[in-house]
Amino acid sequence: MARVCAAAIIIAGFFVTGDVNAVIQGGRTAATTVAGLKGQVASWLTDLRSGGPALAKAPPKPPVESSPAVTLPAAEQHEGPAIPAGTVGSIQLAALKPGDRLQLWCKGEGTQRLEQVTIDWIDPAAGEALLTRQVHSPASGWQPRRVRINISVVQNGQLLPVTPVAGPPVMVGQQPTASATEHLGPVVAIRLVSK
Repeated sequence: MARVCAAAIIIAGFFVTGDVNAVIQGGRTAATTVAGLKGQVASWLTDLRSGGPALAKAPPKPPVESSPAVTLPAAEQHEGPAIPAGTVGSIQLAALKPGDRLQLWCKGEGTQRLEQVTIDWIDPAAGEALLTRQVHSPASGWQPRRVRINISVVQNGQLLPVTPVAGPPVMVGQQPTASATEHLGPVVAIRLVSK
C-alpha cells in the first residue's frame, strides 16, 4: 500500500511540474533505441552462426614471436613524481626563513623509485620543520610530522638525516625508538619555495 502511494505521489509530481511530456518522450526514445539494438544483435548472431561477414571482418592475429627482454637505462626506469624544472644542486639551510618550503626528490632505498618530500620550516635556526612524505600510490598517505634536521647544507646525492621531535615512535628494525634518526635519500633534486 505504501509503495502504491509513493508511486502515485511521484507520478502526480510529474503532472504538476509539467515534466510528464519529457518522461514520455524519454521512454519513447529508450524503446526505439532498444528495438534498434535488438535488430543489430539479431543480425550479428545470424552472421556468427553462418560464419558470414562478421567473422570475415576480424583481421587475422599475427603469430607471437618470442624476443629477448629489453632493459631500459637506469635513468629511464625511475618511477614516482616527475622532477620539475628550476631545481638547484644545493641550498644553505641558514638562509631559510620560517615559513619557507623546501621540496626534495629522493630515491627510495635500493630502488629507482622517486619520492617527493616537502619540508615546511618552523624554526630554521633550530633545524625544526614539518616533514611530509608524498608517496604516490592510492593506498598511501603521510601526515606531516615535526622533525629536526641537524645539517647546514642540503645537496644532491646526500642522505638527509631526520630526527622526529614529537609524535608516534619511529620503527628502526624491530625496536620502537622515539628519537631515532632516519635517513631520507639520496637527494636527487631540490627546489625552494619562499614565503
